[in-house]
Amino acid sequence: MKGYKKFLTAISVAVLIAATTIFMFKTSLKEQNTIIPEKTGILSQSEVKFLVPQEDREKEEIELMKKEIREKNKRVKVNEKIAEVEKMLDDGQKERVEEILKKLGNDRVEEIIKLVEKGIDGKGNEKILTILRERLTPEEIKYILELADKY
Repeated sequence: MKGYKKFLTAISVAVLIAATTIFMFKTSLKEQNTIIPEKTGILSQSEVKFLVPQEDREKEEIELMKKEIREKNKRVKVNEKIAEVEKMLDDGQKERVEEILKKLGNDRVEEIIKLVEKGIDGKGNEKILTILRERLTPEEIKYILELADKY
């Protein structure tokens, strides 16, 4: 009988400890505002605070999309200008420009186009000239600059 009472006492203590642990865990979750709203139907304070940054993130995404559209429009304008100039060049000029562009390489041409899209200022001009000087002769650079001035 004494063994049975000890067994019941041990089980009672274990159940009490388990219940206390579960209660403390739930209390801890409530204090940390980590209650899952799908299960409770209630938003915690941290989740309500999360909604405001969500709106901010959406605004940031909209601004990023607007920026991408502006950049695409700039690229379109630059590409349209390139197409216009290309139409104005005679066959000899086109061949020479193609040779120069091949010598520059696609990576450098893309870099120059990106600089032009941003808008050319003093620093942009210097960067473009640096790129040209890396791979072109002074005569080729002069030719390109003359065409740029002409068109």
